[in-house]
Amino acid sequence: MSSSSSEPDGVQGLLGRSLQAIRDSVPSQYAAIVTALQHDVVQLQVDHETFSIHAQPHGLALAGAEPSAAVRLTTKSCTITALIDGTLDLIDAVLGENIALFGSVNDLLSFNEALSAYLHGAVRSSGQEAILREFRLLAERRKERE
Repeated sequence: MSSSSSEPDGVQGLLGRSLQAIRDSVPSQYAAIVTALQHDVVQLQVDHETFSIHAQPHGLALAGAEPSAAVRLTTKSCTITALIDGTLDLIDAVLGENIALFGSVNDLLSFNEALSAYLHGAVRSSGQEAILREFRLLAERRKERE
């Protein structure tokens, strides 16, 4: 897992730590994420932070913005916490334009496989509670700045 985050305590850094925890605790789920993303670059924009994730020979890499990404997702950290807390469901988030998702059908299906593998790995790996607490604090700080 490699990362070039300019904000180590930002979303990119937290995602990197989360993926490393999955790799260490549930390697089969980490491998499933890598396999699902093997042909795609995904660009994530959360609040003002934009970064990308892609598979490489030895795992996943997080990097800066990638305008030619096959899949682009844009959202806010408060939307992610609402999804985690169950106060917003994914369909309502997309229809309410709280999440914008762009890509071909095949690329979006691969992204869905990777996201599903990530979620299955996250709930079964150690250390995610602390990472989630840090994410919630980050989301609160960012919401106060709006």
